Amino acid sequence: MENLFRRGTILLFLVLFCFPLLLGCPPPSSNNGPTNTLPAAAFAMNKTSGEAPLIVQFEDKSSPGTSSITSWSWSFGDSASGSANTGAFQNPGHTFNNPGTYSVKLTVNTAHGSDSVTKQITVTASSGLSAVVSQDIRVVDEISTMTLDSVSGSDYTFTYSGNGVTPIQQGDILVGTDGDGYLRRVSSVKSIVVKKNGTKTATVATEFCSLNEAVETGTLELDAQIQFTEADFEKSGLTMAKEGTTLIDLSGITLYDANGLSVTIPTGTVDFAPAMDVAVEISGWEVSYAKAAGAGTLSLDFSVLVEADHTVTVAPDDVMLLPPVKMHFAGSVGPIPVKGAVELSFAGGLSVAIPSTCSVEAGFISAADIVVGGEFTNNPSPTLTDISSLSLNASGYGPVWTYEAVAHVRIYVKPQLQVSFYGVAGPFIGAEPYVNYDMQVLPTLTAAGLTAGFDACLDFPLGILSADWLTGTWELSVEGPSYTLFEWTDEPGTPDLTADTTSVSLDSSNTSATVTVSNAGDGTLSWTVSSSDPAVTVTPSSYTGNSKPVTISIDDFTESHTVYLTFTNYDDSSDTVNVTVSVTGNTGGGPSETETIMLPGNVPLEMVRIEPGTFLMGRYSGEQDSTSREDPRHQVTLTQGFWMGKYELTKAQWEAVMGTAPWSGQPYVLDDPNSPAVYVSWNNSQAFIAELNSLTGKSFRLPTEAEWEYTCRAGTTTRFYWGG
Repeated sequence: MENLFRRGTILLFLVLFCFPLLLGCPPPSSNNGPTNTLPAAAFAMNKTSGEAPLIVQFEDKSSPGTSSITSWSWSFGDSASGSANTGAFQNPGHTFNNPGTYSVKLTVNTAHGSDSVTKQITVTASSGLSAVVSQDIRVVDEISTMTLDSVSGSDYTFTYSGNGVTPIQQGDILVGTDGDGYLRRVSSVKSIVVKKNGTKTATVATEFCSLNEAVETGTLELDAQIQFTEADFEKSGLTMAKEGTTLIDLSGITLYDANGLSVTIPTGTVDFAPAMDVAVEISGWEVSYAKAAGAGTLSLDFSVLVEADHTVTVAPDDVMLLPPVKMHFAGSVGPIPVKGAVELSFAGGLSVAIPSTCSVEAGFISAADIVVGGEFTNNPSPTLTDISSLSLNASGYGPVWTYEAVAHVRIYVKPQLQVSFYGVAGPFIGAEPYVNYDMQVLPTLTAAGLTAGFDACLDFPLGILSADWLTGTWELSVEGPSYTLFEWTDEPGTPDLTADTTSVSLDSSNTSATVTVSNAGDGTLSWTVSSSDPAVTVTPSSYTGNSKPVTISIDDFTESHTVYLTFTNYDDSSDTVNVTVSVTGNTGGGPSETETIMLPGNVPLEMVRIEPGTFLMGRYSGEQDSTSREDPRHQVTLTQGFWMGKYELTKAQWEAVMGTAPWSGQPYVLDDPNSPAVYVSWNNSQAFIAELNSLTGKSFRLPTEAEWEYTCRAGTTTRFYWGG
């Protein structure tokens, strides 16, 4: 019984001990309701220090606790920023325009409480030009969680991968460098779409924003000089007159063809690759100074053919001759990136007054060092002044004409420069070299003239630089001087055509020759020339004037033959001079295999004849010490032979031509006049070739890559000409 009682006691104890558990009662330590946690404030920023002005983007990283966050309260510790010192937007930006240490505080609030966090930002004085910028600026390039997706008109769409709302709100000024760049003010947030992966797409409506709305005080600093290069021209798709240069071919362009008037450019080139000077200064939210100018050598060589079959008058009107060449530049105003572009285009035009039938052809060769542009100043009042200088070296050829009445023709080819910021058009500069033809007929031709000149026009819409007082476009006309290239009057007397020689010889080492055509009589001589072989060219092919050197040239030396040129007095077709051109071909009595040219001081220069042929250019598979830059291997045919120096150019040969020793004082130089010339740059080489051509009357140049490899391989297909 005692044992039973004991067992029962134990059983009862177990039952009583477990009973609360069976009833589902909580353990003694449990509370009677759910737990409510407070928020934990936290934020990140894309910069913690930097030079003034410092634009900082903040991103809320707070944990809400039990309930969601109902408000954000920011204090940037920047009392100088006025009302912008505080904010309630979840992911704001702030501009610290002044040096100092700032305590940035974020307070977040929920239904169960609030929490705050403070971080420090250190701003130092600018090491460059000082600037003060708007509190509304958001530099999208510096916000790693936001990218520009697309642009449709004035609507911009961005993708945001950060926490919380997209950091864009109405009134923000968005600046970025995608494409041509953009500087836009947000007029409204149109839509925000949350994707499955949590990223957000925000589309905002924007409106034009000028640079001086974004900047109170600042100066444009360019990253590099703005200079057009050969690469810019190559990308434009233009037809280049010479590969690797900025020389553009104008041949065959039609300026006008309607109403019985035809104006064409039979042959021509233009070369203009200017350096640009662009400057902007802003003070007190206004443009205080702006400048746009282009400087460079403008080279023109073109002939124009004008033909009219009845009375015609055409007013000046630009015709775009060629696709534009565009280059981009970058810079900044304080912390604000600036993206810009300069577009170089070429226009042509004419003004014509012809009361009857007329045909006139003449040409214009010029090399002008020009500076053209303008400066805008706003102190004490808005003023635009031109920047211009001109050094023109011009000459004419022709004209040759048929006529029945008085005629006036003005022709021009005009390079134009358009500067833009963020894709918004800005200053426009046009340089207008021109030629004028004037003919007086009473009733026969008694006088004619050909003049060349230079005018410039400047349109200065400030574009991205706004000003309330500015209406329309500032315009300036910069009139340059005119130069008489040719002037003819009906002087008494009879011209007599003559030439200083009646025979010349051409071969592959002497591809051109000069003959001077002169007037041995009285009055003024006009002449034309014809050739029995169109492969032999004469430049110019016609001329009015009493003495003119002409160039006779040919490119085809496949066979030996004789060509006859006939120069004819335009006023007397019986007055002619015949010039015989003996062309020596590469076979059948051609030049010898080697030729020695004596330089000043009897220094020999040995040349070797290289005959035309076909070879495989580039490396072969597995070639030792080769690189992929030599790929792909391809067949090249050289259709014309050429002469190559038998040895590397020696110090003695260099000194004989140039009279200089670039290697003097340099280390590791052999003291041997017959050793190769060293420490010579590409520009030095071009100067040497120019001087050598002048001394010898021949046409030396550097070999092309194909000519060099063809010569070195010497008919082999191995790494070296001896094998390997």
